[in-house]
Amino acid sequence: MKIEIKILKELWKELRVFLFCALIVLTVGLCCAHWLGIQFGEWLYDTYK
Repeated sequence: MKIEIKILKELWKELRVFLFCALIVLTVGLCCAHWLGIQFGEWLYDTYK
């Protein structure tokens, strides 16, 4: 049983790092998409004003 807990703790460390990275990537991706969406919207507005 002790070995299983040790493995789970190691897995949790790995998973935590992975989740943290995934969160950062998602946040940056969403910010970029939002910014690009605004730029595109302004461009459309200016083009078809």
